[in-house]
Amino acid sequence: MTTGLSIILTCYNEVPVIFESYLTLSALMKVAGINHEFIVVDDGSDAQVQKQLEEFFRGHPARVILSERNAGRGAAVMKGIRAATQDYVGFIDTDLEIPAHSLPVLLYAAVDHDADMAIAGRVYPMTLRLRDMIRTLGSIFLKWVTSVMLDVGRLDTETGAKVFRRRAILHVLETVSSERWFWDTEIIAEAIKRSQRVIEVPIVVMRRTDKGSTVRPVRDGLRHLRSILAYRRGRISMMHQEKPL
Repeated sequence: MTTGLSIILTCYNEVPVIFESYLTLSALMKVAGINHEFIVVDDGSDAQVQKQLEEFFRGHPARVILSERNAGRGAAVMKGIRAATQDYVGFIDTDLEIPAHSLPVLLYAAVDHDADMAIAGRVYPMTLRLRDMIRTLGSIFLKWVTSVMLDVGRLDTETGAKVFRRRAILHVLETVSSERWFWDTEIIAEAIKRSQRVIEVPIVVMRRTDKGSTVRPVRDGLRHLRSILAYRRGRISMMHQEKPL
């Protein structure tokens, strides 16, 4: 495959997890024969963590971008996109809860379908664990609300694995205001508003059980709803401003 992929990994005090994820992804890309580059964007980690990042990646072919303050995952990914040099650019959650093989799958799908964006549609196996069931039901509800309020179809807008056609996504970045977790949803809504082709590829995901999750269903759900309302109000206001007198 001649099409290249820039891979963005973000870090906020996620050491040594990011090192393990990088090694996994690097080996996968080599086996798949994909021309690639890695861009590691630190999002204001502690000084000691930033030192570890520089020391580790000094021995590996990856560019490291350090940030003085924590601006948010969206802000970090956007820095990586702007620094990328390949035709396509992708990112994946650093802990690889969404499996590493998602990136080549999304790249192939984007190229084959001439898509501007390919995203992972998370499919979780059924489980009887109460916490997992609550998270799954919460995700289904938020997906429905997002679809109704933002007109984005039934896409998994919060997914942590996406591949973009770089020349297309650069235009979208000019109008994106979110820098933290709502960035994932806004970037899709803005792309669709510009009639860009967005496709979703089902990816089976196993929830992590080896560590405590940072997800809080009620808190995160309310935060997402507030963000949707704020974004919707802003978009409606902009539409009114653009109407001819």
